[in-house]
Amino acid sequence: MPRAALHRLRLLVPAAAWALGFALTSWLAGRCLPAPELPQTIREKLTHLAAHGNDYDAIFVGSSRIQNHVMPGIFDRLAAEGGRPVKSFNAGVASTHTPEDAWMLDQILARRPAHLRWVFLEIDFFETALQEGQRDTARSTAWHDWPRFAVLCRRLFVLKDLASEVPQRVRDFTVHLAAFGQHSTQFGRGAQLFDQWRHHTPAEPMDWARLGQNGDGWVPTRHDAAALAESPAQLTRLAGLVAERQAKAPKPRQSDRVTQAVLGEAIAKIIRAGAVPILVIPPRTRSFYFVPSEKNAHLAAVIDLCNPARYPELYAPQYRVDTSHLNAAGADIFTRILAARFLEIAHREPAPATFSSVGQ
Repeated sequence: MPRAALHRLRLLVPAAAWALGFALTSWLAGRCLPAPELPQTIREKLTHLAAHGNDYDAIFVGSSRIQNHVMPGIFDRLAAEGGRPVKSFNAGVASTHTPEDAWMLDQILARRPAHLRWVFLEIDFFETALQEGQRDTARSTAWHDWPRFAVLCRRLFVLKDLASEVPQRVRDFTVHLAAFGQHSTQFGRGAQLFDQWRHHTPAEPMDWARLGQNGDGWVPTRHDAAALAESPAQLTRLAGLVAERQAKAPKPRQSDRVTQAVLGEAIAKIIRAGAVPILVIPPRTRSFYFVPSEKNAHLAAVIDLCNPARYPELYAPQYRVDTSHLNAAGADIFTRILAARFLEIAHREPAPATFSSVGQ
């Protein structure tokens, strides 16, 4: 063997051994150390479903536009009055975006709710940027597993239609890489557990108030109509956006193939779990909104509520907190519309893979 090649080999062998040892240590740490605590709200909702998941046949998954807008008590009552009795749970969590929503769905389905029949999944564009306040948190570490990191890489670097965003994508990648590394290596986890043991720090108790006053997962938006009224600039902006949408309806966009692939995987998982996927598009005030591809729409029901002309009450300022969220009265209206659209779907009773869009 040439001397230069031998020298390189001598350098590579220790590096490879170190990398292998580090990977093995990280793997063992992940298997031996107690699982990290999940962040609040996610923790309470998943713990509740682990204990009571068999009580529900309908689950809502999404962001604050599910958490604050879907009232299971009203939904269940209207569904029963319409001849399709269900017991539902609101598993929405504020600030959840794709692909974190796919992770949340995986956590729910992993608990194998025995009677799950309907899964309502809010859909929106893929979010590659992790906001400053969401970085280096237990929540971001929790969902940055390999499936989510892999699809983030696909979304950031496989697409070639946005070459001008390469510098930003590289910055986003480094943030996600750090979160994935934290998730995968359990770095600092042993020291954290030792510190808790040394100081006798008890585990943080469950905050069941995060499930709402009825324990069904719905909590109202923290702001209220008075807060909106006290912000003339925000109220004026909201009124202007609503007027724009009423004059010119928002345009549907299918986005990119990676986003559609992630959605397709979620639909397939729901169907494999024996449930019917129902995609929910909440009312938005921007000029465009995300819709599933024809293939994905064929495999799921679609309830499109992003239509100011058809659902003007969902855009009325008196039912709004801001440009994205409804107050409690607006959530009541939203839930009633959602229940009506659900009954249209449920009365058809086709196989999950033959559903077509409704409510558009």
